Amino acid sequence: MQSILSSDDIKHILVVRLNKVGDMICTIPLLKTLRHHFKNAKITMLAEKPSAEIFTDTALVDDLIIYTRKHSLLRNRHLEVRKLLMDYKMRSNVKFDVAIGVKGGFSSFLAIIVFLSGAKIRIGYISNKNYLLNWCYNFPVNPIDFSMVHQTEACLNLLTAVGVHDFIKDTTIPIPSEQRDSAYKFLISNGLNPGNKIAVFNISNNRKTSTWQSANFIKLGKLLFENNGFRCIITCILSDRDKAIKICNEMKGNALFYETRHIMNFAAMVSMANFLIAGDGGAVHISASVGTPVVALFGQTNPAIYGPCGGGHIVLMSPNGDVNSITADTVFSAVRSGGRCLDMAPIKIIDYSAFGETIFSEEQIKMSERKQQGN
Repeated sequence: MQSILSSDDIKHILVVRLNKVGDMICTIPLLKTLRHHFKNAKITMLAEKPSAEIFTDTALVDDLIIYTRKHSLLRNRHLEVRKLLMDYKMRSNVKFDVAIGVKGGFSSFLAIIVFLSGAKIRIGYISNKNYLLNWCYNFPVNPIDFSMVHQTEACLNLLTAVGVHDFIKDTTIPIPSEQRDSAYKFLISNGLNPGNKIAVFNISNNRKTSTWQSANFIKLGKLLFENNGFRCIITCILSDRDKAIKICNEMKGNALFYETRHIMNFAAMVSMANFLIAGDGGAVHISASVGTPVVALFGQTNPAIYGPCGGGHIVLMSPNGDVNSITADTVFSAVRSGGRCLDMAPIKIIDYSAFGETIFSEEQIKMSERKQQGN
């Protein structure tokens, strides 16, 4: 089905997405679909730091408006956003033809931002209640059952308001050469080759119930090294740096700490690994978006909504809502069963989340083999 909008009439599109890294990755298919249907349109994204970094060096968006959250009793975020939009439109001498508030459900803040954009066509999810702010959207999208709809699908569904139904569901992101070179040099200087028995552990998480304890990472790292010769790269957010270094020291030379001050530093490193171990969150989505298999540990979050995109990933769901009930032995067994990233025959494993059986797909296995052959 063709869009009810003429691509010739759409010159400037504003996409508003004010969320963390994982949510931004889930927005990529929407951006790629917009680019495909409106090839001549300029796409501007209003996003938060540091999530906006994902789109700094890509063709997905033409421009960025950075919104910074401030924790102050005297602030008025609506006035702040209004000023951001006015300054941008004046500086760029543009008017928005389309504005889309991207979120898996209704948001009063997004509705107001989209309305303040002044766009002729304003798209977003409305509340299922008779809510005044529903009128901010003149191309409203009715709420759907988000309890079992993945975030990527929830984002793409917004485009049905203007007749777009053929979606591009690819979440792949490019890695800037500078970050890729830095990761490559780090591995080579430490006697490692990309794609050759490397596991990345991301130890940081925003949610306590999804934060795996240090002792689990240490035990898993030792199991991977002693049984299969894997070396581990430890990554984290800045505030967990000391914790990461301590984990490396406990693993007695089998692990290295890699500084990832920026999102794309992490993306570059994980792209050179055989797989990632991480609690659910942004790291999981970044790894999937660069083609590296993920073993994702879920606490209370629903993997049907927030799981990694694409095939070849293993999801382990805690039976009691605490990710630390998933033991290092369980994760090791899952990885061993998962495929040839450990040079073993692929065996199906039962996914803890009860969403079916999961193995590394043939596509992911071949990708892992190509990494090893190329190095």
